[in-house]
Amino acid sequence: MLPVIQSDVDPTWEDRVHKKEGRTQRVERSFWICFAACALMVLIGFCIVSAGADDGAVREYARPLCNSVLAGLSTGLGGLVVLLMGIPSNEVMAGVLGLAAGVMLTVSVFDMWLPAVRQHGIMTPSIGFAIGWVVFVVLDYCIPESLASGEMDADGGDEEAKGPEGSNQAWRLAILMAITLTIHNVPEGIAVVVSSIESWRGGTIMTLAISLHNIPEGLVIATPCYASTGSKRAAILLSLASGL
Repeated sequence: MLPVIQSDVDPTWEDRVHKKEGRTQRVERSFWICFAACALMVLIGFCIVSAGADDGAVREYARPLCNSVLAGLSTGLGGLVVLLMGIPSNEVMAGVLGLAAGVMLTVSVFDMWLPAVRQHGIMTPSIGFAIGWVVFVVLDYCIPESLASGEMDADGGDEEAKGPEGSNQAWRLAILMAITLTIHNVPEGIAVVVSSIESWRGGTIMTLAISLHNIPEGLVIATPCYASTGSKRAAILLSLASGL
C-alpha cells in the first residue's frame, strides 16, 4: 500500500484560482442579463409596432433593429481575437490596447468629429466630446482603485510585476472599458437606427462603419478580461454583452 503524501497547498495560489473563477462567473451572469434585456426589448418593440399596424410597419421596424444588432455583435467579433493568443503579457496587452485606441481615435476624429464641425460649427461637436470625456472621468473615479491593488505572492513578489495574468489591474481595466463602451454603444445604436430609417443606403453605410469601429472596441474589452480571468469564453462574452 502506497503511503499517503500530504503537501501544503499555497493559499495564495488557491485565492487566485477562486478569484478568477468568481470573475468568470460574474461575466457570464452579466452576459445573460444583457441578452435577456435585449430580447425583452425586442419583443416589446415588436408588440408595440404590430399592435394596430400593418405588416409594412413591422418590416420598417425590423430592418433598423437588425442593422443595430449586427453592429453591436461586431463588438463580440473583436473579442474573438483572444482565440488566437495566449495569456497576454504586459507588452502584448499594451500593443493591443494601443492599436485599438489608434483605430477608435482615428474614426472618432476624422469620420465623426470633423464632419460634424464642418456641418454644425465647432461648438456643438466639441461640447458633445467634452461631455463624453467627463463621463469617462467620472466612471474612472467611481470604480474603486482597490480593484487594481497589487497582491504579494508567497515569495514576497508583486503579482502585477509578473504580468497581467490574474492581475487586479487588468480586471479593473476590463470593467472600466466594458462599462464605458457599453454607454458609448448606445448613441451608436441610435445612429444606426436613425440612418436606417432615413434610407436603405445610409443605414447600410452606417451599419458597416459602426461594425468596423466596434471590432477594436471588443478587443479593448476582451484582452484585459482574458488577462485577469484566464478564460477566453469570459472575454468573448463580456465583449458581446457590451455590444448587446
